[in-house]
Amino acid sequence: MIRTVFRDSNGIRVTNMPGWAAGLVVAGALALAFVVLAASAFLLLLLAPLAIGGALYARWRIRRLMRDLTGRHGDPRNAAARDPRVIDAEYVVIREGAADSPRNRIP
Repeated sequence: MIRTVFRDSNGIRVTNMPGWAAGLVVAGALALAFVVLAASAFLLLLLAPLAIGGALYARWRIRRLMRDLTGRHGDPRNAAARDPRVIDAEYVVIREGAADSPRNRIP
């Protein structure tokens, strides 16, 4: 038997806990531990695929964004060349007066 001591406003009381009550306490603690373990395993099995899928989706989106920003070959200068909305041309400023003089061209 397990001896328990209670202190309250009436003083100190000493009682004996029967063996079957101690066994019930141990069984309850084990059952609670099993329930916590089962619930955590269930959450792990439920949330792990969602977290992995979310990480793969984010990785795909980031890679696609980086590919769009840098161009197909990784060169940032090629990004504008592939975009059909970008008009690329060379401009030359010609001063008024002598349009055919090479000295008046400003690169």
